[in-house]
Amino acid sequence: MRQGRRLALHEERGILARELRDSLAQSLTYLKIQAARLALALEQGDQSQSRAVLGELREGIGSAYRQLRELLTTFRLKMDDRGLNSALESTVEEFRGRGSTAIELDNRLPAVLLAPNEEIHVLQIVREALSNVIRHADARHAWVRLALREGAVEVEVADDGRGIRQARDQVRHYGHTIMGERAQTLGGRLDVETPSAGGTRVRLSFRHRSSTESESGGVSHPTRAPAELAT
Repeated sequence: MRQGRRLALHEERGILARELRDSLAQSLTYLKIQAARLALALEQGDQSQSRAVLGELREGIGSAYRQLRELLTTFRLKMDDRGLNSALESTVEEFRGRGSTAIELDNRLPAVLLAPNEEIHVLQIVREALSNVIRHADARHAWVRLALREGAVEVEVADDGRGIRQARDQVRHYGHTIMGERAQTLGGRLDVETPSAGGTRVRLSFRHRSSTESESGGVSHPTRAPAELAT
């Protein structure tokens, strides 16, 4: 398991390096366009437009800095011998310290159910969802729930914040795209929705590898008793 986790982290850092490249390339392209707009407004002596573009430049630089900081934080991600359970507890504690949102963790997954690469993808989806809660939701409470139901792993991150807009550009947000790609890698499905009661809910569902191996006649790996719940 140790070797598997080390290999999974090595592969994950390769993915993060590509994400970092793509994220910065996207941000720098946006900033280059805004700089050209600012130059044009200055040439034309349009102070109102210049101030507006300057504000967008500042916002774009701040966003690029936040993306860089979050990716570098994730790049330093470690998993100890307790694996996903410990990493989830550390993640929730980290995001509690980033804002005023009260975050509860209810993890009912058996301790060694998932393969190392599955653990990494689940953790990163939870981190991205919590990052969106802290940055955009203006929520008082958030909940992270993990459970095993009828052979499928279900992961949910919900909050009582302002919810998401249903506009296409919001649904296609960069972070959502990354989470969706991770869900596809797991052979699962990711849904982002606004419940009728309000807030936002990110739900991941997939069949873990030992389950699919068992169904296909392969060797399934035994699991231990469920870990204690962290609240």
